[in-house]
Amino acid sequence: MEFLNRRLKPVSSRRDRLSIHLQAQGKAEGVDKRQEEAQKNANM
Repeated sequence: MEFLNRRLKPVSSRRDRLSIHLQAQGKAEGVDKRQEEAQKNANM
């Protein structure tokens, strides 16, 4: 429970850092193109 409170509690500064890190990971170069290609292949 302490882990969740430290990592996910809205007022936690560590939660903010985790959020920024995950957002940065989501914007990796080429991700959008790969997602579009995967979606097209799934719809075939």
